[in-house]
Amino acid sequence: MAKDDYDVVLFKILSYLYGCIKRKYSFDITSFNAVISKQNVNDEYLSSILHMASEEGLIEGLTFTHAWGMNYIICNDYSDMIITAKGIRYLKDNSKMQEVKKHLEEIPGLVADLIRLVF
Repeated sequence: MAKDDYDVVLFKILSYLYGCIKRKYSFDITSFNAVISKQNVNDEYLSSILHMASEEGLIEGLTFTHAWGMNYIICNDYSDMIITAKGIRYLKDNSKMQEVKKHLEEIPGLVADLIRLVF
């Protein structure tokens, strides 16, 4: 699985937000960027993933404006987003999310630490 694969990035986002709602830590943009490997995910792609997750009801709290083509711009801070109950169930029950979790657990580092902390 590539670091910028949709399912991998979505798993990282949902896991981080799940940790926030469980009060394991407070949202911090530097930590969020580190968890999602921001250096591997450009802003437009991240906005698209967040927009899709919002449209699916997995997260809420972000406001988007349609910029051009298929691009959306986030109008507020990332810290305004929160995982929904549907997002938590998707994270825990979706077979693709479980496959990503298993893959990422085996790679030492920040994401594996996050998985151990949250799950």
